[in-house]
Amino acid sequence: MEQNIQTIIVMVKKLRVTSFSTADNTVSISVLLNDGKDKELNWKSRIDEPKLMAARMLTELMALEEGECAEFDGETLTTNATLFLYEKARTEAALADFFQTIYSKSRRIKNARSSDGFLNMVSGLQRAELVL
Repeated sequence: MEQNIQTIIVMVKKLRVTSFSTADNTVSISVLLNDGKDKELNWKSRIDEPKLMAARMLTELMALEEGECAEFDGETLTTNATLFLYEKARTEAALADFFQTIYSKSRRIKNARSSDGFLNMVSGLQRAELVL
């Protein structure tokens, strides 16, 4: 039996912070991506090293996409698709910069000594977005 291998190019189009928690230092992000059709996913992570956050996000998104392409043939789960991240180096660099911004803003909020401007700092972080 011949199997056709499908090539899927995954493009991350936009990231937007949807919520931020100072208590547990986490951020929820809405991710708009395209793999032939537009999808919006939610991703939550602890705020830590920006490059690690970017790598973790891309790994999780690609694994999710791979899972959507998998088929059960009665015995095993197989995939007949090869996934590629569109402009991988540029996307990774842009994500790392975006997460660096989030990291910096969360550190400023965490280290704030007075309530002056606290709400502005939080809303500034919650308005953060990246369009690729």
